[in-house]
Amino acid sequence: MNKNIAEGTTVKIAPHQHSDPCGVLTDLLSTSNKEDFDECWIVIDRDAVEFKGKGFGGHTEENFNQAISEAEKKNVKVAFSNPCFELWIVLHFEYRDTESSRDDIQNKALEKINSLLPQKDKLKNVDELKNFEELYSVLKDKTSLAIKFAKKLSENEVKKKKPSTTVHKLVSALTENT
Repeated sequence: MNKNIAEGTTVKIAPHQHSDPCGVLTDLLSTSNKEDFDECWIVIDRDAVEFKGKGFGGHTEENFNQAISEAEKKNVKVAFSNPCFELWIVLHFEYRDTESSRDDIQNKALEKINSLLPQKDKLKNVDELKNFEELYSVLKDKTSLAIKFAKKLSENEVKKKKPSTTVHKLVSALTENT
């Protein structure tokens, strides 16, 4: 699938089978014609291993760190969030530099998105948030604030501590021509 973001910018979402960071990188590296693009990125999050319902969710810190290290060696850029992608959503509304659980951040992100939606369109749970196709358009006007707050977390980013994110680097790369 290709999407145009900024004029002259094309995004190709590589087919993928994995959700763990090393698997996401492997899927990207096995994509044909990746050499045709100026930049290749993976988007990953830390998602620590937790027991949830009928099984485990998340992946190991070793998997996360190895993916970042290997991506650097392969000239692949990484947009990561620690502990979860929903931190990036929360940063569109507020600065958050205290460590919180994945569930807390996901619930805060759901609350914040729902605050922008009409009653009939409110999302019922985090799974609906993860599949919310209008996320970019709902958050677009707040992106500069999220970038500002993400940059403020840069010390945590370097240490890959919670909370941290580099998603703003990808968003900036995609929108710099707009």
